[in-house]
Amino acid sequence: MDIARTKNCEKEMLKLLKIGMCCCEWNIENRWDLKEAVAKIEELKEKDNDNDDLSNSYASEVYSSRAMTDDDFSFSVNG
Repeated sequence: MDIARTKNCEKEMLKLLKIGMCCCEWNIENRWDLKEAVAKIEELKEKDNDNDDLSNSYASEVYSSRAMTDDDFSFSVNG
């Protein structure tokens, strides 16, 4: 099993989880609507397809990390 590929899959799953969390944002004004979520998922799919074409796994991981950053997400914590 290729460790770099496994780590990349985990990163992609985390990005999908973050998209889901943005759809469940407590603050309605900050909550993503369906169009925003679909757009972000499509971005991930496009980046994933582009990564399949890259032969260097390191270059692939660097490129994928640009797809979405933590700055794209806002979470509120209610205690």
